[in-house]
Amino acid sequence: NVVQAGSVILNSQNGAILAVGNGRNGHASFGGTNYAYNYPRQPGSTAKPIIDYGPALEFLEWSTAHQLLDKKISYDGGSAIGNHDGQFFGKMTMYEALAKSRNPTALQTFKEVSNKAGLNKIMEFASALGISDISADTFNQAYSIGGWTTGTTPVELAAAYAPFGNGGYYNKPRTIKKIKIRTGSPYSKEFGKEFKYKDTSTQVMKQSTAYM
Repeated sequence: NVVQAGSVILNSQNGAILAVGNGRNGHASFGGTNYAYNYPRQPGSTAKPIIDYGPALEFLEWSTAHQLLDKKISYDGGSAIGNHDGQFFGKMTMYEALAKSRNPTALQTFKEVSNKAGLNKIMEFASALGISDISADTFNQAYSIGGWTTGTTPVELAAAYAPFGNGGYYNKPRTIKKIKIRTGSPYSKEFGKEFKYKDTSTQVMKQSTAYM
């Protein structure tokens, strides 16, 4: 089978969707799945800034030099987790832990934020970034390394990452620029010749968190 993939190019300043890759060979054009929009998958390590390190910066005011330990660690009352390469590197900064995508440091961070700021704070942080797979019934420590219940989509994830490059402001993804209104339309009195989409930015994290 040919590998399928979804992709999106999103303007981080206003949420405008500039381009979408919905799948190979016109797959979505004939009533099939649109892999960019409606095919949720596990986010894997792309979850770490949203679920772990972002909340640590926001609520615990860690720096990127905060020391973490890349060693064997277990879910509370559950199984141990390791790294993709089967190795552990010991002490490292948060910056390095994210860059090298270490799993134990991500879980360690999740546990610390959960214990000191509260699990609900992590959930609120992710929800504010537009992540829909957040429910008190299913949210658990596996989310720290991308083991989500239903997952996310390229469009949703791109919009969630955008505030990190937009001073902490979130914009809901959109495809509409404006709607032209024909003469005689009942909407012409209210909107005139066209309706222009208004950008609505919401601050979802501190500017310092986005910068770090």
